[in-house]
Amino acid sequence: RLRIGIGAAVGSGTDYVLGRFEAPEAEVIREAQQRAADAVECWIEHGADATMTRFNSDPSPA
Repeated sequence: RLRIGIGAAVGSGTDYVLGRFEAPEAEVIREAQQRAADAVECWIEHGADATMTRFNSDPSPA
């Protein structure tokens, strides 16, 4: 399963989740898609444990 955070809903949660992305969000989505593709390749090459260790960590600086 692939989960991408959606941030805070504005208005109806359903409309927010199912709505189209706004132009400023496009780059964030492209980066998330690339990260997801990298995770799939890692899973194939290195297995689930290594992939979860690499991709489920908090990417923000401490």
